[in-house]
Amino acid sequence: MYLPLLQEVASPPASSMREQLKRLREFQRLYNEELPHQALDDATPADCYQASARRFDGILREPVAEVELDAASILRRSC
Repeated sequence: MYLPLLQEVASPPASSMREQLKRLREFQRLYNEELPHQALDDATPADCYQASARRFDGILREPVAEVELDAASILRRSC
């Protein structure tokens, strides 16, 4: 993704920050809404996105693991 981003957005760079942000937003829209992704069976991220049913109350909390795992068990499961 980085090479296409660089080619589309920064080669050559825009003449102003406003124009550069416009290019970045257009690339983001294209990447998420139009270009098929092999990892998504040629769907777009927009096709696969589903909003969370949970509401954010504005309070950031520490993540809590639902299951306790140690590093050794994770390594054994990854291959």
